[in-house]
Amino acid sequence: IPEGIDAGMVTIEHMSEGGRVWKACSGGDQYRPEACRPFFEMLARRRVWQTPTLVALSELAVIGTPASAVSRDQLAYANKAFLDMHAGNQSFFVKRPEIVDIMKNLADVANVVTRDMAAAGVGILTGCDAMIAGFCAHDELALMVAGGMTAHAALQTATINPARYLGREMTLGTIAVG
Repeated sequence: IPEGIDAGMVTIEHMSEGGRVWKACSGGDQYRPEACRPFFEMLARRRVWQTPTLVALSELAVIGTPASAVSRDQLAYANKAFLDMHAGNQSFFVKRPEIVDIMKNLADVANVVTRDMAAAGVGILTGCDAMIAGFCAHDELALMVAGGMTAHAALQTATINPARYLGREMTLGTIAVG
């Protein structure tokens, strides 16, 4: 990740696949907030944004199964390609249940890491990789709050923060008189 930042990377998606964003600064799989704080502060100073995609991380291995938090009502809005993709995922994960546990743990830690990054000043953006459009943004905000972010800070990840990221905060991302 540091090499990418030095090369001009301005966003990190998905906690950098498998939690690399906190594993590197923690020195291993166990998240150590105090060890990561300087790294998160550096991300904030360098204006490197994070799109954690918490819903995708927590649901990728279980969507469409009884272990999923995504309801049948939500799945009714998914198109065939989406359902086929996740059915293919399930055929993999059913053979590798240990990966489901690993991903659940990664998702739980990612919620807290997102809160800690925001507290350190890292810009956070709402993202919904491979999830059901319309529902996933709301679910993403709920997971951010469950991880310890304030509701206000979570809402900003879907409103003013994208406008700031795009340099358009004067005309987008807020509601104001006039």
